[in-house]
Amino acid sequence: MKKIMYFILCSLLAISFVGCGKTSENSNEKDQKEKSAVSTEKKDENKDVEQKQEDAKKETAKKVSLYFVDDQAMYLNKEEVELGEVTPEILIKKLQEGPKEKNHYPAVPKDAEIKINVKENVAYVDLEKNIATKINGGSTGENMFVYSIANTLILNKDLGINEVKFLLDGKDTETINGHMDTSGKFKANEKIVK
Repeated sequence: MKKIMYFILCSLLAISFVGCGKTSENSNEKDQKEKSAVSTEKKDENKDVEQKQEDAKKETAKKVSLYFVDDQAMYLNKEEVELGEVTPEILIKKLQEGPKEKNHYPAVPKDAEIKINVKENVAYVDLEKNIATKINGGSTGENMFVYSIANTLILNKDLGINEVKFLLDGKDTETINGHMDTSGKFKANEKIVK
């Protein structure tokens, strides 16, 4: 009799352990399904947040004009881009990065150190001492360099810049590359824009 009771007791224990294991597996499956659902919800929320951020950027993006040299080096071509933030420094960096359109060429060297300070609607463009060695094209190159910067800063009206004054290493300069008088302030030159 003891053997039968012992056998029944062992059988019940074995069945209960097996049952617990199945419950645990079912529980794990439920947990995984819940985690998967939560993960999917989070991914959807992230996509929604990313879409809202992208929409906000588009709403705050401002269209600006950059001026690059044409393929004959006679005119400046206007190239419009949208930027989230518009400052004189950002526009100069965009000029240095170069154009996106075909047959447009940069007048502002990528490696030129240029600082901008705006006072009373005048942009003081402070160029590094050796800028002349980085500007290509003699008098034409110097002219395109000056008006690429001046037109970009002045014709983007939201900046509130009316004139541009070029400095060399923080000081007034009569010329940048020896071909053009840069002692005064410059206005935009729309006559050379195609």
